[in-house]
Amino acid sequence: MFKNLLEDLLNYIKTRTFVLGVICAVMIGILVHRLFDLQIINGEDYLNTFTYRIQKDTEIESPRGTIYDVNGVPLAYNKLSYSITLEDSTLLTDNQTKNTMIAKLVNFVESTGNTLIYDIPLQMDEEGNMSFSAGEGTVLRFKKDVYSSETLTDEQKNATAEDVYQYMRGKKFFNLDESYTDEEALKILSVRFDLWMKRYEKYLSVTVANDVNDQLVAAVEENADVLPGVSVKQDYTRVYADSKYFSNITGYIGSISEDELAEYKEQGNDSYSLNDQIGKAGAESYFESKLKGTKGSQKLYVNSLGSVLEVAEKTDPVPGEDVYLSIDAELQKTAYDKIEERIAGILLTYMSDKTTKTDSDVMIPIKEFYYALIDNNVISLDHLSASDADNQEKTFWNNYKNYESDTSSSMEDKMGTALKDLNDEYKSYLMMAYNMLKDREILNTGNLDDNDETLSEWNAGNISFNDLIEYAITKDIVNISSLNLSSDYLNTEEIYNALLSYVKEELPLYEGFEKKAIYYMLQNDYISGADICLLLYSQNVLEKDDDYEKLLSGDMSAYNFMYTKIYNLEITPDMLALPPCSGSYVVTDVDTGKVKALVSYPGYDANQINNVKYYSSLINNESSPLYNRATQQTLAPGSTFKPISAIAGLEEGVIDEDTWITDNVTYTKVEPHANCWDSSGHGTINVEQAIEYSCNYFFYEVGYRLGSNNNTTELSDSKGLTLLAKYASMFGLDSVSGLELPETTPKISDESIVRSAIGQTTHNYTAAELTRYVTAIANTGNLYQLSILDKITDSEGNVLEENQPKLTSKIELKQSTWDIVHRGMYKVCNESSYRSKMGNLEVTLAGKSGTAQVSETLPNHGLFIGYAPYEKPEVAATLIIPNGHGSSNVLDLYADLMCYYFNVPYNNSSDEEGESTTARTANIPAQDIRTD
Repeated sequence: MFKNLLEDLLNYIKTRTFVLGVICAVMIGILVHRLFDLQIINGEDYLNTFTYRIQKDTEIESPRGTIYDVNGVPLAYNKLSYSITLEDSTLLTDNQTKNTMIAKLVNFVESTGNTLIYDIPLQMDEEGNMSFSAGEGTVLRFKKDVYSSETLTDEQKNATAEDVYQYMRGKKFFNLDESYTDEEALKILSVRFDLWMKRYEKYLSVTVANDVNDQLVAAVEENADVLPGVSVKQDYTRVYADSKYFSNITGYIGSISEDELAEYKEQGNDSYSLNDQIGKAGAESYFESKLKGTKGSQKLYVNSLGSVLEVAEKTDPVPGEDVYLSIDAELQKTAYDKIEERIAGILLTYMSDKTTKTDSDVMIPIKEFYYALIDNNVISLDHLSASDADNQEKTFWNNYKNYESDTSSSMEDKMGTALKDLNDEYKSYLMMAYNMLKDREILNTGNLDDNDETLSEWNAGNISFNDLIEYAITKDIVNISSLNLSSDYLNTEEIYNALLSYVKEELPLYEGFEKKAIYYMLQNDYISGADICLLLYSQNVLEKDDDYEKLLSGDMSAYNFMYTKIYNLEITPDMLALPPCSGSYVVTDVDTGKVKALVSYPGYDANQINNVKYYSSLINNESSPLYNRATQQTLAPGSTFKPISAIAGLEEGVIDEDTWITDNVTYTKVEPHANCWDSSGHGTINVEQAIEYSCNYFFYEVGYRLGSNNNTTELSDSKGLTLLAKYASMFGLDSVSGLELPETTPKISDESIVRSAIGQTTHNYTAAELTRYVTAIANTGNLYQLSILDKITDSEGNVLEENQPKLTSKIELKQSTWDIVHRGMYKVCNESSYRSKMGNLEVTLAGKSGTAQVSETLPNHGLFIGYAPYEKPEVAATLIIPNGHGSSNVLDLYADLMCYYFNVPYNNSSDEEGESTTARTANIPAQDIRTD
């Protein structure tokens, strides 16, 4: 029996089942032993040394290429810096923990003197009112993101800034409790929203602060345990050197928007993500594909706090290419400064100590200068009532509130007086009240007939405000639901009284009322110019100095204070935004079309462009710093167009060099009659002299002959305008200049051939487009496409692309035509009444002035086009000062700038001391030398 059992056992051992059983037993034993070792023997040690590892694939930003001037001076470059980034952390599981952590982070950022990146288009004024801080399109996109819907309901579409803010703060979204102030909440919401927008890209971080200091870096690293997901990142900050001079050329970079990202993806470019910075304007935008470089990548292992444990794989980024512009930085800066000085000089020349002006008076009353500081937001009205306002601000605000109260009381009595019988102040208040009721859809005048008699009487000023309100009630066009009344069933008298009460309470809060009231406070001597000027020191626009003490004590008048500060450019023309407040200057190489200087005054600081408060100040500045005057502002060319008219007349054979025309001052062949600018006439002159003297009468006749049939008395405007457009188009005035910057399309006149021939009517061109035209005159017929690009290199300096001249066309004219136009433009500078300002220089100038009338209430524009040296032209240029009181105020400045370029002295013979009259001490005549 034992033998049988042994045999059975041996047979069983030989089976596969036994072998598998033994193997399983051994493996179970090993597993049990390992578990015992892990949990019992070494459990405490392993628990202390365990690290949670997460694989994370990240991108490495490529250094953006540098933008240089033609001489290798960096205009836009990268500075190595640190930024603070944030990404979602698994340790933050709900709104409360996220909000608490972000509040701590915001506090660290601001307490160390750094600036939080604030991206949402919501802003709050000092009185706690919410508003949108972006354009309509951006706000609509923002609402779609907030409400997570591409199709908004009417309620969402019409949501106010306050509505959106409360929704974001509420339980349905980020759920910020009441312990946070509105100011704190907005900052937390901005960070939360940026992070929320990247919710589908789990490890994509948001940047909370750029270019931070060492104190913040230390604070973040020391508090890493309470700041999960927060990292210190080595980064590049874009720096713009001497930015105000070049901002309208370089542009700036900013965070890519969802729309821009979608556009890139539609174009097949997937290299961008929502965390990227891209060129938003200027060269930064145009050369984006060259400057951006190629991102690198790396595979990391991080712990639960986001700290890097290991770099597994890494691909280095490829730096962006460098862009060399054709701009000469020193020429650009010098021209900008001289233009600013000249505009300041013009303002000082036309500053008057009178308090009022007539429509025909070209002088600017001093009170307009004081008020400009308020009107152009140099002085913040919001801060006057702020908790940290100083005594000067508080006093000013108390005076305003008293005036507002008096005005409201008086206005109640004025409401029964016909509008035309009121003074300008109360007339403007009641018109503002009328507009307020319309804007708020309380008064629905759109429901009235276009020819409604009562409304026409109101617009004519023949009835009172009360009459209008009573009529509106009878016509049932008053929306009483907007008045927040206790009942919807009111009689006519109750509605009338409710409307008047509403106007009395709401008008002082209506946008623009405060400024309007302060204007009349100043006009009525309720406040003084000194009261306003002292606010410049209260709000740190100016640093306190001796002038402050003198102004405060009365030892310096407000008039002299303003004169001194404008003279020293402590108060600049763009701050005042009075006419003139802007200028442009474009210089080209006549043999290539490359631009050597492209000045747009005023400029801005591109280094601060992403600061919401600063950007808002640019948007609200009436001098429009973001507007590139050189490439986007179109103006009537005035007499700078006359060389084109001369060419058209000569080429079409309606005149020749032996044609003599007598200037009879008043041109009677058209109705209404047209007049020459010189009431004495220019006598009998030929075409060269007509260019020299800028004789309107001569060019009226040229225009008439272009439009007449065989020189008969029958005038065809369309025929003449077609011929004129033919030659204007030859010189590129029918298209943009070709610059790598946004340009406004020009317009060749389509009205009145006679007046079009002197550069008036509907002609409109930019400074760049006029420069392209005069460049073609200077080089006798080569029409180039203008360019600001010189070359492109890689990061090692190897040239990848040389920008070659782009010849658009060759203008074929008779040599005699070219000679006549050149000689005429020579005479303008060297033989006309301008020779004292432009002649007898070490470089010979040729050119043409222009004075373009804007309106009867604004000063004329001043323009000058030209080239030098006359004998062998190297450069051509256009200088424009809009509302600069005519061409006489740009002549010597143009000459001075040309002399600077050729490095020769500019000694204006009309200046006895030999000082350049571009200085602010320039004795600019109150009246133009001539109007052409």
